[in-house]
Amino acid sequence: MTQRLEGIELLDYVLRVSRHMSESHALAPLLTYTIDEVLKLVGAERGFIVLKNEDSSIDFRVRRDNQGNFLTGTTDEVSYSILEQVVQSGKPVVLSDAMHDPQFGQAQSVMTLRLRSIMCVPLVTRNQTIGAIYVENRSIRGRFREADLAPLQLFANQAAIAIENAELIENLKIANEHLVELDVLKNNFI
Repeated sequence: MTQRLEGIELLDYVLRVSRHMSESHALAPLLTYTIDEVLKLVGAERGFIVLKNEDSSIDFRVRRDNQGNFLTGTTDEVSYSILEQVVQSGKPVVLSDAMHDPQFGQAQSVMTLRLRSIMCVPLVTRNQTIGAIYVENRSIRGRFREADLAPLQLFANQAAIAIENAELIENLKIANEHLVELDVLKNNFI
């Protein structure tokens, strides 16, 4: 969305997207839909959804640009410093100009990639961080501000619940298929 949504318009948009996310039962299409809508919501050039593995490492699940294209580059095209801090701390980061930020401006990835505006919010469900949404603009300094954080956090909270539900449904399907296989083996044995 090139112009920022505010007030009732913003709430209506988030409600429509949240409803669609809650109706998704397959993880991959849910993640793609989520990042596409996030990119529209905040006006970012690129976006990533990472999920936390059991060993606390991060797994890049979706990489998209604002034209709807999957990014095929390596995962080294983002700031791991920011991503890891958000996933570990569970606290969001908003940078209007990452290259001049006192905390992250000297990070190798920020300097090498010449990162400008960055927002990264945790995906939290049941008081556990399960991943993060990371969006950036490399060409526009000052694109993101603190006021942009609340709608993105609300969106991320809804996404986290939908992601968790989709994972549970996929795990139940796998378990059910396994039970069916065991039942066939049992019947063949008898």
